[in-house]
Amino acid sequence: MPEKRLPMRQIREILRLHFESQLSPRQIASICQVGKGSVQRYLVRLRAAGLSWPLPADLDDVALERRLFPPPPVTSSYDRPLPDWAAIHKELKSRKNVTLQLLWEEYKQAYPEGYAYSWYCECYRQWEHRLDVVLRHEHRAGEKMFVDHAGQTVPVTDPKTGEVRQAEVFVAVPDRLGLEHIRQYQAAMFTQWKLAPNTATQRLAALRFFYIQVLKHGWSAAETPYPKKVLHLPQVLSQEEVTRLIEAAEMPFHRSLLMTLYATGARRAEVAQLKISDIDSQRMVVHIRGGKGRKDRDVMLSPALLEALRVYWRGLRHKPTDWLYLSGYTHRVAISNRRLVALEQGNVTFRWRDSAHANKQRLLTLPVDEFLRRFLLHLLPRGFMRIRNFGFLANRRRASLLPLCFQLLAGSAILAARSAPLTPEQPRSSTSWNCPVCGGTMHVVERLSAAQLLLRSPPLVHGCAA
Repeated sequence: MPEKRLPMRQIREILRLHFESQLSPRQIASICQVGKGSVQRYLVRLRAAGLSWPLPADLDDVALERRLFPPPPVTSSYDRPLPDWAAIHKELKSRKNVTLQLLWEEYKQAYPEGYAYSWYCECYRQWEHRLDVVLRHEHRAGEKMFVDHAGQTVPVTDPKTGEVRQAEVFVAVPDRLGLEHIRQYQAAMFTQWKLAPNTATQRLAALRFFYIQVLKHGWSAAETPYPKKVLHLPQVLSQEEVTRLIEAAEMPFHRSLLMTLYATGARRAEVAQLKISDIDSQRMVVHIRGGKGRKDRDVMLSPALLEALRVYWRGLRHKPTDWLYLSGYTHRVAISNRRLVALEQGNVTFRWRDSAHANKQRLLTLPVDEFLRRFLLHLLPRGFMRIRNFGFLANRRRASLLPLCFQLLAGSAILAARSAPLTPEQPRSSTSWNCPVCGGTMHVVERLSAAQLLLRSPPLVHGCAA
């Protein structure tokens, strides 16, 4: 569809902004609410018309429009050159991959004032009907499938082996495919493509759905049987192996999770969806809701599992209100999703707490790059932990444990060494670490593993060495 011409008043404004204000086409397009290409075309038309800025005073809108948009030259249809239809017909019949579109493009390059494509095709059809009567078959595209000729083959690369083979392409509508074609396709899935039985079953099921539900055709399961599934025996752990597996879990969360899986026989997804209300200690049952096949069922709750769940529940710092096995890392992020307000025009708006003014909720807008930079500053590599969230410096225990630490350190050699200056005669040990403040020797009290760090428990209290 051709672009709608702008009013002459707006075209004059575009020319004024370009020549007087020295604005770029992009800026003019933003001001006038038009496309940048439209602005450039009007500037080209002004130069083609031989006009310059400022425009002549006697040039009104009608005269300016006539200069910028002159009427096309009238060309008689009899002056247009006609192609050699016999040569075109021979090209179509003797050469592969030659179409009327390609021949018309060559004709248009030789004769720019020639016929358009639609009239070019119409003239060729009229000339073709004047040929002698021969045994010619005309078929609609996709109505029939010819199994004796497929044209040029298409290279298909095997993603696993990298082997390239030539595949024949047959073009036909799906309702013209018969039972023999479907069986050939089914055989090719096993002999050529080496597909797994489950993959072949899914493709046959899709064809069956298409024929029965969409095309309303019959489908014979006896003529196109599904491949047999390969059934393997599951690997079942013995009772001793299950016991060792549960005892190997160091965290109560993992221990109770494993006990729930093996004691109830529930699936992993079902245990992940367990709620607190699903544990019925009065009837000693566990309600599994929305299991396989979207069916609910009840399983037995053993006394040992109930005791393990109670131990796990008493050890939780933040008691969940709905889900039983809510991950402890759900809310341990630099910023939660509920604090994010908007993402507009490359800026992120989020809520933050102003601790200097009674913890009031305020909004802050930052560019995306700056927001990501600040977010990454709060992330640590795997295995690292912030010291302010661990041990006696944790937020919930800092007020009670810090005075206890100062009381235990009172009168110790560490405080005495802190007050004494470091003399040049005192050698520094090459096999130990020295305190950067007091210069005293630092000793390794205990080494914590990654599993112990995840427990987030305070370190053991040891007596200070004199």
